[in-house]
Amino acid sequence: MWAFEDDKIKAVICSRGGYGSIHLLNRIPQEYFRQHPKWLIGHGDITMLLYAVIGAGVMCIHGPMAFQIAGAQEPATSITRNILFGTLPQYRIPSNPYNRIGRAEGILVGGNLSSYSIVSGTRFRMLPKCDIILFIEEVEESLHSIDRLFYMLRLQIDFERVKGIIFGTFDSIKYDLQYGSVEQMLIAHLHEYDIPICCGFPVGSNSCIPLIEGAPCSLDVTTDRAVLTFEMKGNLEPYRLDLEDPQLLREKEL
Repeated sequence: MWAFEDDKIKAVICSRGGYGSIHLLNRIPQEYFRQHPKWLIGHGDITMLLYAVIGAGVMCIHGPMAFQIAGAQEPATSITRNILFGTLPQYRIPSNPYNRIGRAEGILVGGNLSSYSIVSGTRFRMLPKCDIILFIEEVEESLHSIDRLFYMLRLQIDFERVKGIIFGTFDSIKYDLQYGSVEQMLIAHLHEYDIPICCGFPVGSNSCIPLIEGAPCSLDVTTDRAVLTFEMKGNLEPYRLDLEDPQLLREKEL
């Protein structure tokens, strides 16, 4: 609360995720985030706080936390810094056999599936009547649990608003159902939705490329690659990371 109230502080970077994140939701009124807009950065269980921020109409960053920044996790750390100092990322992701071709536009929302599915049906709701691009990741869960959580999410949100989906990394998963991958199982949920799907995006517990949640963006999935572009307007300069060459960071001035 102190960090949000201090106008000299422009961003709050969480030191780590954690089970206690949900305990904060009943202690911080959602309108508080609108009254004190600033960047909140984190992932994992911090997904619950990010969801509340987006519901207040404020953008936030699903990205690396302090312990990862201290360890100089690259390229996520450099990209996060560039966002904070006024640049926009564009990501080019190699093709994946589970991808579904298409183009979508919407507000980017999502995060850790376990955390997101808990808060999505609560009073901390997303902004109404806007199309969304949903991204999810998970770690140390079983296929059985992920299947249930995704079903729960489909019951809680209007999936007609979901115009595209990004699947991040699924680390240390227990394969207790007859599927070859998490992506194969989740795509089976989506057979009735004609929407683009990008698989293998490097966002998760170990690799956390920053995503600007609450921001308008476009997702283009072709046979060769998937491209995620943020469509924000203002005095930001475009910043592009080509993930087909993770060592290549290219900047281009307007």
